[in-house]
Amino acid sequence: MNSLADTLRNIDYHSLAISNYSRNYILRMLPAIDYYLAIYERCLDHLLASNPELTLVDYGGGHGFFSLAAKRRGVKNVIYIDHNAQAKEAAQAVASIVGISADTYLCGDEQTLAEWCRDQRCKIDVLAGMDVIEHIHRLVPFFDTLMELNRNMKMVFTTGSNPKNPFIRRKLRRVMINDENLFGEQRRQYIAENHPEIEDTRSWADASRGLTFADIDRLIDSHCSLEVAKTESMTLCRDIYNTCDPANGSWTERILPLNEYKGILWKYHVPIHVERGFYNTRRGGIKGLASSILNAILQVPGTIALAPFIILKINYR
Repeated sequence: MNSLADTLRNIDYHSLAISNYSRNYILRMLPAIDYYLAIYERCLDHLLASNPELTLVDYGGGHGFFSLAAKRRGVKNVIYIDHNAQAKEAAQAVASIVGISADTYLCGDEQTLAEWCRDQRCKIDVLAGMDVIEHIHRLVPFFDTLMELNRNMKMVFTTGSNPKNPFIRRKLRRVMINDENLFGEQRRQYIAENHPEIEDTRSWADASRGLTFADIDRLIDSHCSLEVAKTESMTLCRDIYNTCDPANGSWTERILPLNEYKGILWKYHVPIHVERGFYNTRRGGIKGLASSILNAILQVPGTIALAPFIILKINYR
């Protein structure tokens, strides 16, 4: 049987009836597919602990590769969910070619997942989110919903938004500055078009950074002051650079202090452990050598500032 990496590399993605966005996203991943699958295997090692007889959720599953890796590992029941309908269609199209698939494909958010679980009387044992937690707009209600489903659920999230790595911070903040130029103007135009009673639309646009259009409507309709908007903005952003798409609340790789995650989960009395990620040693030449050296250094405690990504392990006692 071919490896999953070889199978995915051999697919003719141009022949699949998927969106251009999904196709281009997958094609950008393929050169490093072995690296991504190694990350997935590390996460599955944590989640399964030699017991594949579980129900696993691939949250924000995107292209669906993690779901396929989980099924290859023998996971009994895999539930894929993503809020993007085009991503779900792409994941199902790829699965049909590979010959294995998640057991269930859903389109929606944590509320969609909760409603489906209640309807199906399904208990989730473990949940994985690959590069998704940095995009979720409001983490408190997100974890509230998951904890209602199963207080003992083990969760693993990977994120490239490592707040301890200065190179990553600098790189992502440049992206955020560019995105905020667009998002800020979108908020200003939305306020001008939907709230003509607001004269200083620029000040409101600046004060509502990190808020959605729905948040803006709520604040203005409730006659809240500009200062109230600024307070809610900073409560969500936690950093002057963080910004989100006001149409859907998806953050631009939001960078959060590690203590922020711990603070959110404190009320549930569940532990969170942060594990250092690793570099891609499958690259040739000097880059591969440098990756091997950095991975060796990352074995030393206290080197999280060098990690290219981090793994958040939740509810591991």
